[in-house]
Amino acid sequence: MIYFSLKELFMRSKYLSLLAIVLFSVVPAFSQGGESTEILGVVQDSTGALIPGVEITATHVATNQVRRLTTGDSGTYVFSAMQPGGYNLRAEKQGFRAEVRTGLVVQINQKARVNISLQVGAVNESVEVTASSQQLSTDDATLGNVVEQKRIVDLPLNGRNFANLAGLMPGVIKGISSNTNQYGRRDSAIAISANGSRENQGQVRYDGVYTAWNINNATFFKASIEAIQEFKVHSATYSAEFGHNAGAQVEIHTRPGTNALHGALFEFLRNDNLDARNYFRPRPLSKDILQRNQFGFVLSGPIFIPKLYSGRDRTFWMLNYEGQREKQEVAQRASVIPVPFRSGDFSLLTAALRDPLGGVFPRNSIPASRMDPVARHYLGFHPPPTDAGTGANLAGVETQLNNTNQVFARGDHNLGANDRFFARVAIFNYEFPTIELNYFVPLESRITARNAVLSHTHLFSPTVLNELKLGFNRNWILRSGLRTNTNFDPETTGLTGVRSVDPETRQPRRLSPFETGMVPMNVSGYLTMGDGGLIPDFNVSETWQLVDNFIVTRGVHTIKTGIDFKRLRMDRAGSNNARGQFQFNAQVTGHAAADFFLGFPSLSQTPDGILPVEYNQQTYSFFIQDEWKATPKLTLNLGMRYDFVGTTDEENGTPRTLRLDRPGGYLFPEDPVSKTRIKLYQAERNRFWPRIGIAYRPADKWVVRTGFGVYNNANQMNNLTVVGNPFKTFQVQFVADPADPLALTLRNPYPFGRETTAPPLSVVMIPIDRVNAYNVQWSASIQRQLTSDTVVELAYVGSQASHLDNSRNANDAPAAPGNVQARRRYPRWGGIRQIATDGKAYFQSMQVRGERRFSKGFSFLTSYTWAHNIDQAYGTNESLPFSTNGAQNMDCWACERSDSGFDYRHRLTNSFLWNIPAPKDWHGVQGFLLKNWSFNGILTYQSGFPYTITQQGNRQNTGGSPQRPDYVPGQNPQLSSRTPDLWFNPAAFKFTDFKFGDVGRNTLRQPAMKTWDIGLFKEFPVKEAHRFQFRFEGFNLFNTPQFRAPNAVLGAPAFGVITATWLDNRQMQLALKYLF
Repeated sequence: MIYFSLKELFMRSKYLSLLAIVLFSVVPAFSQGGESTEILGVVQDSTGALIPGVEITATHVATNQVRRLTTGDSGTYVFSAMQPGGYNLRAEKQGFRAEVRTGLVVQINQKARVNISLQVGAVNESVEVTASSQQLSTDDATLGNVVEQKRIVDLPLNGRNFANLAGLMPGVIKGISSNTNQYGRRDSAIAISANGSRENQGQVRYDGVYTAWNINNATFFKASIEAIQEFKVHSATYSAEFGHNAGAQVEIHTRPGTNALHGALFEFLRNDNLDARNYFRPRPLSKDILQRNQFGFVLSGPIFIPKLYSGRDRTFWMLNYEGQREKQEVAQRASVIPVPFRSGDFSLLTAALRDPLGGVFPRNSIPASRMDPVARHYLGFHPPPTDAGTGANLAGVETQLNNTNQVFARGDHNLGANDRFFARVAIFNYEFPTIELNYFVPLESRITARNAVLSHTHLFSPTVLNELKLGFNRNWILRSGLRTNTNFDPETTGLTGVRSVDPETRQPRRLSPFETGMVPMNVSGYLTMGDGGLIPDFNVSETWQLVDNFIVTRGVHTIKTGIDFKRLRMDRAGSNNARGQFQFNAQVTGHAAADFFLGFPSLSQTPDGILPVEYNQQTYSFFIQDEWKATPKLTLNLGMRYDFVGTTDEENGTPRTLRLDRPGGYLFPEDPVSKTRIKLYQAERNRFWPRIGIAYRPADKWVVRTGFGVYNNANQMNNLTVVGNPFKTFQVQFVADPADPLALTLRNPYPFGRETTAPPLSVVMIPIDRVNAYNVQWSASIQRQLTSDTVVELAYVGSQASHLDNSRNANDAPAAPGNVQARRRYPRWGGIRQIATDGKAYFQSMQVRGERRFSKGFSFLTSYTWAHNIDQAYGTNESLPFSTNGAQNMDCWACERSDSGFDYRHRLTNSFLWNIPAPKDWHGVQGFLLKNWSFNGILTYQSGFPYTITQQGNRQNTGGSPQRPDYVPGQNPQLSSRTPDLWFNPAAFKFTDFKFGDVGRNTLRQPAMKTWDIGLFKEFPVKEAHRFQFRFEGFNLFNTPQFRAPNAVLGAPAFGVITATWLDNRQMQLALKYLF
C-alpha cells in the first residue's frame, strides 16, 4: 500500500540518492560509446583500386582514446560505437605513404564517411590532411538532425530548455502540452511531435537509457545546456535499433570529461522590468510580476589525486548543478461573498429573501443568531473583498513559485584498450507551490526524479564489440494541501458524520490522514471554500531497463543485434471527490450566499475516499540490423524488430472493466473482492516490424536516400490505469427537498434514509482485444553538399498510423427528445468511457533543409515544412485549447475525420550564429569595446492550428459531448477582416436541438505564430582559455502578440473573441558566464 507520510516519501528519495552516489563511487566509471556512431570508409590507391590490410588508427583528441583495425579484402573499414567528438585518423601500410586526417568531428549517431587514398612511398613518409566535417548522410536513410553543443549553448533559449531547439528541424515541433506558458518559464516535461506523430509517441533517452514518466511518456529531466555535448532527433524511417514508441527518438549525450579541466559558471536573470506588457493587460491595469534567477556550474576534467593517481587518458569526470528560483504574480479578479452578506445584511439585493421557516426576511436582513456555525467557520477562511459590489469584487494576484535543483554527474574510465566503462547519475527536484486568491488551494506541489545509467563496452576484436547498459528511472509527483497527511479532523469545522461509505457494508469509515481536509463548499457564483478535488494527487513511476547490443563487422556487412528489457511500475492515489462536497444554489432563500449563511445546501455528497493502485508492466524488444555496403556507392540498411508490450497488471486486483459480450454488459472480473492480478485485456505477441533503408552516392557531393519502416507504439500506460472499481469506492448523494428544506442542513449533512436513488453507474471500458498502435513511415530525400561546411536537402515524408488510442463515450443516447437514460444503448449504465484503439492518422509533407556547420565565425540552419496531418481524434489523456476530444456521433466515427488538432500547413525556421568580425589590429580600449561580439538568433513562422466550434449545454439531448452546432445558410464563417476582437463570424452558426450539428471538427484556424528571438554576446578575455561572457537575449523581439484560438463555444459571452496568447509579449534576459 502507498499510504505513507511526506517524511517517509522524502526519506525514500534520500535513500535512492545515497544509493546512486555509492554506485557512482564504487563502480568503475562506465564509458558510453556513441550508440550507432561510426567512422567508416574505404582505402584506395591512386588508381582507385581497393587496398586490403591497411591499419587504421582513430584517436579521440580530447581523451587520447585509441581504436585500431585493419581493412578487409574489400578495402573497407568501420569503427563502431565511437564516442562523439574530434578525431585524428592515421592509415598506413608497407609500400605506401601514411596518411593522417586531422580535425574530423563526429556527431552522435552519425555515420561519418572518410575515404582515404594512399600514395606509393615509404611508410615513414606521411601526408597530413585537414579533414572537413562530414555533412552528407552517405550510409543510412534516417531522417533527423544533430544539434551540436555550440548551437545549444549560444542560441537564445527562453527558460534554458534545450528541447526548444528540436523545433528547428524540418517536420518537428515541440509538443503542445509542454510548450512554454505565457510567462516563458520552463514547464515540467519534454514532449516532441515529429512528422505527424503524437507528442506522447516519442521517446527521450539520456546516454542511451529511458527517462520517461510512465503515465504519459513525457520526460522531466532537462540537463543544463552547458552539460549537453549534443543531441539528435530521429524524426522518421530510423533503424531497427530504435522502437517501442513510433514517434521522434531523441538521443541526448551528456558532456564527458576530457584531459583538460573545463568549466562554466553562469547566472541568468529575467524579471518583469525588462518585459513588455501582455497584450490583454494594457495600461492602467497592473503588470504581471516575474522574478527568475537560473544559476549553476559545470566542471569536467581528468581524475587527479596528487601522488596517488593521474587519470589522464584513462579516467574522467563531469559535474553539473543548476538551480532556479522563480516567482510569478499574475493579476486576477474573482467574486467573493460581500462583507455585508457575511453579517446577514443582504439589503443590496432587490429581490426578497425567502425564510425557510416561513415568509420573507424583513429588509433582506438575516439575524446573526440564525447564522450556521459551520458557515461562520468557513467564512473565516474566505478572503474579504477589495472592492464594493456583489461580483468581481476581489482583485489580487495568483502567486506561482517555480524552484528547481538539478544535478548531473558522470564518469568515464578506460580499462586498457578493450574495455570502456561509464556511469551517470541525474537528480531533479522541482517545487511549484501555488497561492491563489482562494486560500484553500494546495500550497505544496513537487516533482522529484532520479535517473542513472551504468554501461560497459568490450572489444572482443577490432571488428567485434558488445555494449551493455543498466538504466534506472524514477519520478515522484505529489500535490497536497495544508491539511494533507496531518491529524486534521474535518469535523472541527462543525460538520458531523464526515465519513467515507464502505461500498459493500455501507458502513461509514473515517478518512485517513492522506484523505483528510476541509470539505468543499461550492456557493454558486463565488470562490469555492474548502480543499477541492484532486488534492492530494500522488504518483510514483519507476523503470528498470537492461540494454545489450552486439556489433560485428564482416567485410561489407556491419551487423548489430540487441535486446531492450524494461520493467515498469506506476503507483497512483488520487480522487476528484475525496472529501465529498456541498452545493448551494439559491434553492431555499433565492440567493446562494443566504442559503450558505443559514446552512441549507441544495446537495451533499459523502466522501469518495482514495483508492490506491499499484500497476506493473514488462516490455522487451529484440532487433537485428545489417548495414550492407553493397558497392562503394550503395549502402543498404536492412532490419527487423520485435516488440512485446505486456499487460498492465494491478498488484491487488483492484481495477474492473466493462464487458459487453453478454446482453446489457457486466463488470469484469465479476468477483468484487478479487485480491489477485487480473488481466483486463490480452497482450499481443506477433509484433514484428521491418525496416529498409537505401543510400546511394551518384557523385561525391550527392546522396539519394529512401526509407521504409513499420513502427510499434506502446500506448500510454495512463490509458490503461484509469479503470476504477465501483465496488471499492462509493458515494452517497443527498438532494434537498423543496417541500422539506430542513431535512438537509450543515448541522445534519448526511441524512441517511433520505439519500437519492443511485444514478446509473458510470464505468471505464478497455476492450479485451485492444491492440497497440503502429505507424507505417516512408521517406525519400536528396542531399547536395555545396561547400565543405554547407549542405542542402529536399525530402518527402509520409506516414499512416493505425489503432491510435482515443477516449469516447460509448453510451451516448441518439440525438432526439425524451429521457436520455432510457434511450442509451445500455440503459443499465450511465457514461461508458471506452478506451478504444481504432483511431487512424495520415501525414504527408515536403521538407527542405539548409545547414552550415560553424566555420569562419558563422553557421545557420534553415528548415521549411509544408505538411498536412489528418486524423479522427487527438489522444485520450491529452487536451488542446483548440481541439475537443471525443466524437459527436458515435454511430459516425468516420464523420470525425478532419485536420488533426496539431496540424500545421507551413512552418519556417531559421537559426544562425555569427561571430562579428573585427580587424586584428584593434587593440587597447578600441579592441576591448569592439572586439569579441556575437549575434545569434532564431526566426520562426508557423501557420495556425485548427480548432472546433461547439455549443453550450446538452441541446442535442445525448448526455454526452462534444456537441457541435449547425451552419447558417448564406453566412461565411470567415471574416474578410479578422481581429482579436472578432476572429470569425458568429452569425454563421446556430444552435441545433435534438439533432447532430453539421459543423465539422477542426474547421477553422487560429492565428499564425511569428517570433524572432535574438542574442547579443560580448566576451572579455581574462587569460588564455579564460573569459567572461555577457549576454543579452530578447524573445519575441518585435513584440508580436502570439494569439491563441478564440472562444469557440456558441452561447458563451465572448464567442469569436480571442482573450489569451500563447506567449507573453517581448521578454528580455541578461546573463553572465565565466568560461574556462
